[in-house]
Amino acid sequence: MKRSWFSTLAPLAIVAAVLCSSSAPVRAGGQVTLAPLREATDWLNGSAQPAGLAGKVVIVDVFTFDCFNCKNVTPNLRALRKTIPAADLAIVGIHTPETPYERERPHIVQALQTQGIIWPVALDPNNKLWNAFGVDAWPTQFVFDRHGVLRKTIVGDSQDAELDATVRGLIAERPTQTVVFAGGCFWGMEAVFDALKGVTKVVSGYAGGNKATAHYEMVSTGTTGHAESVEITYDPTKITFDELLRVYFLVAHDPTELNRQGPDDGTQYRSEIYYTTPEQRDAAKAFIAELVARKSFSHPIVTKVEALPAFYPAEAYHQHYVARNPGDMYVVFNDLPKLAKLRHDYPALVTAKR
Repeated sequence: MKRSWFSTLAPLAIVAAVLCSSSAPVRAGGQVTLAPLREATDWLNGSAQPAGLAGKVVIVDVFTFDCFNCKNVTPNLRALRKTIPAADLAIVGIHTPETPYERERPHIVQALQTQGIIWPVALDPNNKLWNAFGVDAWPTQFVFDRHGVLRKTIVGDSQDAELDATVRGLIAERPTQTVVFAGGCFWGMEAVFDALKGVTKVVSGYAGGNKATAHYEMVSTGTTGHAESVEITYDPTKITFDELLRVYFLVAHDPTELNRQGPDDGTQYRSEIYYTTPEQRDAAKAFIAELVARKSFSHPIVTKVEALPAFYPAEAYHQHYVARNPGDMYVVFNDLPKLAKLRHDYPALVTAKR
């Protein structure tokens, strides 16, 4: 008799309680995380580490191959894997045996083949992962969103519809992040980043300073502390932050010009990255260090990297200025060449015209 979800036999409940209390679940902010997978050393069908699961919805299925209820959920897992792209969904199995028969590797291998389980399975003969995830019964499925946050725990079988709805709902939740780049006139910056795949929104505006003086006429004096900037919202599963940095440094502006850019002069035209996450900060500094090491520019890079203090959208007539005014002489001489360089150097990053 298994420790299945419907088991009500007292002796087995006591055994389950003892096994589950041997160590506390690994949690972050009160939630179970994917971190215990790093401790798994014995895998079948490949392996799965948290770093490789980033950006995907993840199902962690805790099972044992001879459990009737576990077998009932497997067909639905196979269907999800078949119908949802691997870029969006990962399934990871944890095989925690109960009987000596279920501990024998040849039997496990044969069972996985027979049941059509082709995703990575961590072998858990000593209940280490069972305890780390805080499992109480077979089968248990943990569903994590693209950020690795636990969003649903399903115990038992006959809940295929609930699992389907949870997974597809999380996949529909497109994760987005924002970053603000300053690098000269925001017209051209906006046009370049608006042309990238994975970028969902670009807003021209002013970073730094204060709200009262975040107006073009005032910012243009160079005395308000603002920088003409663009706020970029992007889907990190479609375009990486490093790719955004590559375009910023190698296409959108010249990072060696101090407090100016092309024909525009003043602190409001400075080169600066305003990060919104520690990961963006670290990536930006590392990217600059790499450019310096490679001697990508003949002059020193002057780009600053700072936490975003505030961002204020610019006036409506500045938004999508290049798209609306392609014949403007400033645009022709300063911005359209950037778009041409982008399409020439990084065609794979350019989206179809919006």
